[in-house]
Order: sequence, then structure tokens, then C-alpha cells
Amino acid sequence: SDCHVCFVADSRENQVRCELTISDSKELFKQLFGSKGEIEKQLGLTGKLNWLELQGKKASRIRALQTFDIDDPASWPAAFEWLCQTAVKFKKVFSKTW
Repeated sequence: SDCHVCFVADSRENQVRCELTISDSKELFKQLFGSKGEIEKQLGLTGKLNWLELQGKKASRIRALQTFDIDDPASWPAAFEWLCQTAVKFKKVFSKTW
């Protein structure tokens, strides 16, 4: 497959991220970027996606992020719930032909 979904818990930035990593296809990234507005609308997330072509590298990333306090275990269930819900939305939306 040209891409996969990753979960990231970033303690330095106090955020969790759901990322679509495109391993080696700038063409696919550009194709998806061309439908950026419709993709973001269909995902229905509160924030905009980060579209990272990563010039000079093979991979590209499209990511959604949510802030949370990694030092507060009480915040973990909500962070994991957000990751799961966002991953389901990513699968549904990014599985379409763009």
C-alpha cells in the first residue's frame, strides 16, 4: 500500500496526532492535496489538517492533531477516544478515489 495511518503521542508538544503517512508517492500526496477542501469537509474535524509534503524526502504526511496533557492520566481516555474516532474518519475518507 502507498499509505498507512499512524498514531503519535507527542510529550514535547502535549498532543496526540492521527497521521496518514504516504511512504513514497508525491503524486498521491498532490492528488489528495488537490481535493484538500472536500477531504477536510468530509472528515468533519474541528481543526484543519496539516499537509506536509516533506520536500527532499520520500514520505509525505497528512495529519490531524489534538492537544492534551500527557502528564495527566485522567486525560488519556479522551485522547485515545479521539485517536480512534479520527482513525475511523481517516479510513472512510481517504479510502475514496480522489
